[in-house]
Amino acid sequence: MNLKVEILAQAKKLSPYLEELYHHFHANPELSSKEINTANKIVEELEKIGGYHIEKNVGGHGIIATLDGAGKGPMVALRADMDALAIEEQTGLEHASTNKGVMHACGHDAHMAIALGSARLLAECKPYLEGSVRIIFQPAEEFVPLGGAKQMIEEGALDGVDAIFGLHVFPDPHLGVGTFGFRAGELMAASDRIEIEIIGKSAHAAQPNQGVDALVAGSQFITMIQSIISRNVDPLESAVLTFGSFQCGKQYNIVPEQCIIEGTCRTYNPKIRDLMELRIENVLSGVCSATGTKYKFKYHRGYPA
Repeated sequence: MNLKVEILAQAKKLSPYLEELYHHFHANPELSSKEINTANKIVEELEKIGGYHIEKNVGGHGIIATLDGAGKGPMVALRADMDALAIEEQTGLEHASTNKGVMHACGHDAHMAIALGSARLLAECKPYLEGSVRIIFQPAEEFVPLGGAKQMIEEGALDGVDAIFGLHVFPDPHLGVGTFGFRAGELMAASDRIEIEIIGKSAHAAQPNQGVDALVAGSQFITMIQSIISRNVDPLESAVLTFGSFQCGKQYNIVPEQCIIEGTCRTYNPKIRDLMELRIENVLSGVCSATGTKYKFKYHRGYPA
């Protein structure tokens, strides 16, 4: 028997099962550190498969499932994340989110389905396995800066593991469905979260001279930071700086006294990471000095690349 051919044939037969799992997870998303029902569903499926030693509530709602093969050998781990995002789904799909304001918009629903499908195939291959397999379901991946990985590791998720593999679905026009992309070195960048508060002084719109406009300062900051990457980062290096939230003012005829700005910075090189944090605050400090505002700056570092 050609084991590779047999595994591929069995994998194709799993398509309806994987689609059903994917639709279930997509329709029932849960936010970071709240993946209670998601974890229960994963355990339910693992128990149906059988053969796995299951550990629950690891690093929060994380799940570890270990399968010992027929022979001795290394332990290889597969990892999938579990949490969804605080986004209102408007796709109109039959399996759209039933949890208002929460959506699997980052592919973790697919990751869990893939991991469970792999768990099922591996259980069927147990007589041929020389070593062990560990399936790790990680909660709170989206929760920067801590996430769920560090806590799971601290609670033993990687104890005895010789190698670990993970993947991420990716809407790349150059990679078709069923294609895997690889590269040497880092593939997923470090993801840091930026929180900024600019503090001014409120005043009536008819007397702006009596106040200190936080909106003007915030707008200038957003404009000025666009040059950081083009003028401070080595052209042979890379960085992405994006601000997705700008909250300022509640009344059309009042000079706002506060501006809340939130964003993210993605880097591969630790030195570029340090540079970005420094230059962002440099620009913020300069803008606030020029506009007479004050600021609070928090740069939350996620996991390294």
